[in-house]
Amino acid sequence: MVDAASQIASLLIHGRLVFEAAVPFFRNSRGTRCPYRRQDNINLIMSYIDTIPHKRVGTLAGYPVYHSNATVKAARGASDFGCTPSNLVLGGGSGEHPGLVVHNFDYLVSQYLLLRMEQLGNPPHPNGFSPAEDYFGSKLDTNLANCFEFCGWGVEQVAEFLRRCSGHLVARPYAAELDTSFEHWLAYSFGEYAWSRQPNLMSGMFERQATQLLFTYKKLFAGEQFSNLVPA
Repeated sequence: MVDAASQIASLLIHGRLVFEAAVPFFRNSRGTRCPYRRQDNINLIMSYIDTIPHKRVGTLAGYPVYHSNATVKAARGASDFGCTPSNLVLGGGSGEHPGLVVHNFDYLVSQYLLLRMEQLGNPPHPNGFSPAEDYFGSKLDTNLANCFEFCGWGVEQVAEFLRRCSGHLVARPYAAELDTSFEHWLAYSFGEYAWSRQPNLMSGMFERQATQLLFTYKKLFAGEQFSNLVPA
């Protein structure tokens, strides 16, 4: 005899199959038609990021991180976010986890490199890091919070994100006693990734100048300290 739970499961599965046949697309909050996809005979709704040409580049604290290959416009903070090839996005938006759009990698890389120079101290050179410090310091011309666009996040989701980033899911967790703020920790993590693994996120002029300024000390900046964003 088939038990009640099995009957209900069968009805739910059958209902989903019928729904897919009748309505093969759903519309997100921007009105974009998004097809259903199948995985292991289970029908799954695509997330918003799947409506944008993109590549998954890694994971941070268990959250997927994507690089957009297209420009999409939207109001700042909208659940169905806007992004460009100069952004990374943590979370896929509707159908997945709310997105966090990361902006201004010249700023984020500057924050990371200034931290590294502070940790390394004065190198054996007449001018030390002074020219580089002056240049990178000049790039910190905006509010750091503007680099991180939380799109459709609730209080509980922000709290969970902070909890994950403060624990064993990352190589170098956020710590209030070590980091100026959580935004600074995010800046160090994303800035390190861009500097070490995806320099095309920086503007061409900034990357060339940064590379030239640090050329003498490139061995000091090899490798990664945080390694929080794990490449895909």
